[in-house]
Amino acid sequence: MRSVYLTLSSTVLATALGACTIYQTAPQGPPPPPPPPGAAPAAPAPSYPGYELLGTRVVAMTIDHDTLAVNPTNAYKALRLHVMGNALEMFDVRVVFGNDEEFSPDTRLVFQEGGWSRDLDLPGGARHIRAIKYSYKSIGPGGNATVHAYGRR
Repeated sequence: MRSVYLTLSSTVLATALGACTIYQTAPQGPPPPPPPPGAAPAAPAPSYPGYELLGTRVVAMTIDHDTLAVNPTNAYKALRLHVMGNALEMFDVRVVFGNDEEFSPDTRLVFQEGGWSRDLDLPGGARHIRAIKYSYKSIGPGGNATVHAYGRR
């Protein structure tokens, strides 16, 4: 008898909740502070004909290294990198493929704000990319930069 009561109660409760409309109220309190002076608003990644956006990474402007994770569903023949928001120098670029092999193009890339790399052809035809690792240092006035990676099938 008790199990019938619980089943009936959960059915009634589910029906009642399904008929309810839930409203979300705006948070109370002061509005958030504006961004600091000199901070660039986040801009969408530009498109590049024949290339697909693989990923985006915001980097702090110090001497550092970073990894841009890529979803390895598609195979690509070449990469192209784009930097927005600040100028930076990128070196020790390593592409990690889906099978954990790595490729390091013999290049040192210098980007002015808004600059693009040349095509970085991948060895062995179309390859699945899991990550792009790189080291970088600031050559701009300060602030962050955004690195976009693109792949060509």
